[in-house]
Amino acid sequence: MPHVSEREMVIAMNHMTGGKLPLVGSPLKMSGTPVEYRYPPPLLGQHTDEILEGHLGYSKDRILELRQSGVIV
Repeated sequence: MPHVSEREMVIAMNHMTGGKLPLVGSPLKMSGTPVEYRYPPPLLGQHTDEILEGHLGYSKDRILELRQSGVIV
């Protein structure tokens, strides 16, 4: 589909699992503020501890309980 390519609606980023990962590009196309693709999508659970502990104030023990009970990965 030429219009998909022309509008840059599919991009490829290096992913931590190895290799290039095809992703959907941003539909917003503004010449003065072009989109920057800086980070690939996170792995499942990659930021769980950071969010629960750093932003929500959960203790390490509580996070461990949640992980052991299967509530989080």
